[in-house]
Order: sequence, then structure tokens, then C-alpha cells
Amino acid sequence: MLGFINHVRNASLEDPITKAMPMMLARLWNPPEAPIQLNDPAIQHSISTYLALEHASQAAYERVIKSTKQNFPDAPGVNNCLKFQAVENLIASYTGIEPIESDMCINSCIGFTGPFSDLTECPQCGKTHWDEAKLEAMNS
Repeated sequence: MLGFINHVRNASLEDPITKAMPMMLARLWNPPEAPIQLNDPAIQHSISTYLALEHASQAAYERVIKSTKQNFPDAPGVNNCLKFQAVENLIASYTGIEPIESDMCINSCIGFTGPFSDLTECPQCGKTHWDEAKLEAMNS
């Protein structure tokens, strides 16, 4: 437990495990000083859809955007809605916050990072760190 506490205590934005990009750090250290104006309806809809689906998949986002285009073909800017990666990049450019990806327990118990990075299974539920199907496919 003390090792975990020390990892948290010593965490920083320059942590080599997170591999924060220099541009991301620059945006975090120098955030916008005025409100961001979002006057484009396509960008507004893309961002609001992305935020509304925060725990959904990329495919779910793309299906909602496709549905919007099909059901509201005459809505202003509807054909300019952003793809998932584009809206994610736009939000990162506004906020300075970018995703930091690390392996997670399939049951979302822990992230296999920091003091848990060398574990081969979850200490909470015992599930393997690795996706067994992917491992089998790679070894076949």
C-alpha cells in the first residue's frame, strides 16, 4: 500500500508512463483566458453528442451522427458534423486535455499502470491483464 501512496504522491505531468505530449502540456499550462466561442452548429452538435456519449463507444458516436444526418437533412451544418477522432482532437485543442490510454481490468477494477503496471492479473477480481482472445490470435 505504501508503494501505491508514493506513486500517487510523486505523480506529475512529466510522468514518463503517461507520455504526455509537449503540446498537451503547453495547453494545460497556458489555458485559454477567454470563453471559447462555438458559433458553428456542426461543431456544437459534434461536441454535445461526444459529451453526452462520454461512456459509449466510438461506434455509438458515429451512429448518432449518422442518424442526425439522416433524420435532419436540412438542419444547418448537419453535413459538417465531425468524425469521432476530429471532435476528440478539437476538444483537446480547446481544453489541453488528451486521453491517456492504459490497459484496464476487463471489469474496470483497476488500470494496469503505475504500481499495477507489472501485474498479470487484477488483484480485485483475478481477471487476466491480457485479452486472451487477442493473445491466442497473435500466437496462432
